[in-house]
Amino acid sequence: MPTGQLYDNIAAITVVGEIAVLAIYILPTINFQNIQAIDEQQLLNIAQETLNYMLLSEGYPANWGSYYPFDEDSVQSFGLALAGAGRFYVLDADKVQRLVENNPVGYISYERVKELLGISGYGFSLSIKPPFKVYIINMSESFQHLIFEVFVSDFGGKPVPNAKVTATSIYCTGQVNNLEIHFKKTVNTTNAAGKCKIEQFIDENQIKDIATIFHVSLSGINTYTVVYQRIPPDNIAQINYVNNTIVLTQNGVPPSREEIKIKKILIYGPSGDVILEYNGTQHDVVTYWNGQGDPPPGYKIWSKEFPIENPELILFVFSATIPGEGRRPVIIVGPNPLWMGYRVLHYGDFPNGRVAVTVRRNVMISGMTYIAELTLWKEI
Repeated sequence: MPTGQLYDNIAAITVVGEIAVLAIYILPTINFQNIQAIDEQQLLNIAQETLNYMLLSEGYPANWGSYYPFDEDSVQSFGLALAGAGRFYVLDADKVQRLVENNPVGYISYERVKELLGISGYGFSLSIKPPFKVYIINMSESFQHLIFEVFVSDFGGKPVPNAKVTATSIYCTGQVNNLEIHFKKTVNTTNAAGKCKIEQFIDENQIKDIATIFHVSLSGINTYTVVYQRIPPDNIAQINYVNNTIVLTQNGVPPSREEIKIKKILIYGPSGDVILEYNGTQHDVVTYWNGQGDPPPGYKIWSKEFPIENPELILFVFSATIPGEGRRPVIIVGPNPLWMGYRVLHYGDFPNGRVAVTVRRNVMISGMTYIAELTLWKEI
């Protein structure tokens, strides 16, 4: 055989061998990727169907979220839709708040919801969050000189320009028996980088407590967040709202056995305005548990019905005795986590490294837009 032909044959055998080895290496990879893509598509389909069912079904009973006291066993079918809304993707605020874990007025457990949905073998998490993210840096120098850097973005980090930022500071002055409540409002608009600055000068020397409510709006879409200059004690009361009733519940040992009085309540609507103002009377006194040991979970210490369906924010001004400070006004905003702009921070489990898919949908709750986000994965 001529030398040139021998080299040609060897080269041909080498190329064929390389192709065979390459095929052995690549084909299983392609098959695995195809299988993985099919699995993820199936997960995506299940996630979309599950989210739609949650958001479009009323559940049974149709007003299951409005029961108080609440018993999860009374829920025979799960769904978050508002009964009789006449539109798709309008959710019932009372049902949604039952997904807030450790809600003092009752919540439905993750295991119970999985059982009602019939999705054994799958895990999920659900959040209901504002349409954009508001990040605030508090640079205030004193109660009299408030400075805030505000950054508004979507949840991918993209800046939101031209958003209207309204900052309303609520502050208390005067003595306990002659308490005065004041308001300071400042408006600005975010620039191309999604940023703006809020600065307020308050000409009062005896400010006892102060908090600032931020209302951010763009093209009819709104959200709230709150910044405290003085973090309130967490053992005065927890603010809850269910079935048109404000319910205060006890959270741990109260700060003092002296009377905790309700001086004022402000209820806010979607547009950033106060839609109801209530002045406390001599009868609006918080009554703590006085039995042996710790109070029962969600122990009610005060309640009152109001002609408002599902407010966006509720601000209380209490008169309380604080250890080391004496009696002073205390501002608390709730319910949790509404004062942070969220309806549900996190409900359910975590994928913990499993392959997971995420689906989202805009929803309406009490006239405001939120994003319902469901993450789903196989548990086995």
